[in-house]
Amino acid sequence: QRSLGLRQTRIIMSAPMIYGGEEVGLALSAMARTDKKLEWETPCQREFQALYRKLGFLRNLDPLFIDGKMTLVKNSNEETVFAFIREYQGKKALVAVNLSGTEFAGFLKVEPARILNDYLEPDKQNTTKDGNMKLSLPPYGYKIYLFGEASGN
Repeated sequence: QRSLGLRQTRIIMSAPMIYGGEEVGLALSAMARTDKKLEWETPCQREFQALYRKLGFLRNLDPLFIDGKMTLVKNSNEETVFAFIREYQGKKALVAVNLSGTEFAGFLKVEPARILNDYLEPDKQNTTKDGNMKLSLPPYGYKIYLFGEASGN
C-alpha cells in the first residue's frame, strides 16, 4: 500500500516529494530535515529500494515520462483504477494503478490493434484488439506498458 504513492510520484509529473523516510516505512515526520543517511535494512525497505531503482530508471530512460502529454484512460472501474497514457515524440506508454485493496479484472479503453510491451516483465505483452484491453491488477498493483507496433488485427 505504501508503495502506491511512490509509484504515482515517480511516474506522474508535478507530484509532491516525500521526505524523511516515510516512503520506505520509517516513522519520521515528512517535515523532519536530517543529514542522517537513509538505511535500507528491513525486507520492506529493500523492496522499496528496488522499486525506486526500477521506477527511477524508467523515468530517466526517456523524456516520455517527464515531458510527455498525459491523457486519462477510461476503464471498467474508474473508481478504483487510475490509468493514463503518456505520449512524447511518437512514443507512448500506458500506466494503470489499482488504488483499492481488491483485485481488478476489467478493461481499459485504448487505441485498437496495438501491441503493448510490459515494462516490468519484458517477456510479456498485451494487445488492444478492438480497443478494449483486458487487464488484471492485484490489490494496489500496477502495470506499465510501452506501445509497440500496430498488431495488424
